[in-house]
Amino acid sequence: KGSIKAQDTIKTGAASKVKLLFIDDSVLTVAENSKLVIKEFIYSKGKEGKSIFNLIDGKMRSVVGRTRFEVQTPTVVASARGTAIFFEVGKLDEMEYTKIVSLEGVVDIRSLLPNDTSLISLTPCNMIIVKKGEPLSAPIKAPESELDKALSVSSNNFPECRFIQPLV
Repeated sequence: KGSIKAQDTIKTGAASKVKLLFIDDSVLTVAENSKLVIKEFIYSKGKEGKSIFNLIDGKMRSVVGRTRFEVQTPTVVASARGTAIFFEVGKLDEMEYTKIVSLEGVVDIRSLLPNDTSLISLTPCNMIIVKKGEPLSAPIKAPESELDKALSVSSNNFPECRFIQPLV
């Protein structure tokens, strides 16, 4: 029940997680062994707010409230409003990657590559994995194992993603 300020860093250890509640009704659940920086949060009744977070490492599930919401990772920037999203940032074979799964609503994803202006919209129950230095690829249906991982970060259930047809 402590307060959070811009530029604060949230770091979780093994077997721990933290739930962050914001005045715009956004909820971020940060999983174990994760690191998140609160870059900016502006909210005012009747005005459009903005929240920017930097997920440096680990996993986070976000239920986005009424502000313009943006998560920066080492490989992409994701933005949304009124959406539920799962993020995973880490290294695989020494290469940084970001995995994003849309659980509800649409998530806009843009590359961090110089001179790459591509934008991909991720719809519910779909995911994308972006490795550092590589362009955005087409989204794919999220396998059941990825949905289970996303839901394990928090107890909320997103029924529209629970009955996905197997990938062919």
